[in-house]
Amino acid sequence: MTTRFLCCSLLSLTLVAGNTMAANPRATDAAFAALLSMPSAKPAQGAWNFPEPDGFEATSETALIAYLARQHSTER
Repeated sequence: MTTRFLCCSLLSLTLVAGNTMAANPRATDAAFAALLSMPSAKPAQGAWNFPEPDGFEATSETALIAYLARQHSTER
């Protein structure tokens, strides 16, 4: 599974679900920041302008999935 696929899936899910999944906007912001900090999500030119997510190192998709799982568990 590629980071681009994960990013598109999360974005699609967020757009479809609307406010029902955005109960905690900080967790949503942190999830998007983590996705955008992945090496394969960086734009060809320039850079994204967002705060670095706390407790996340963009090293692998496994690290991304674990981080998102932690964010989800603290949201409940």
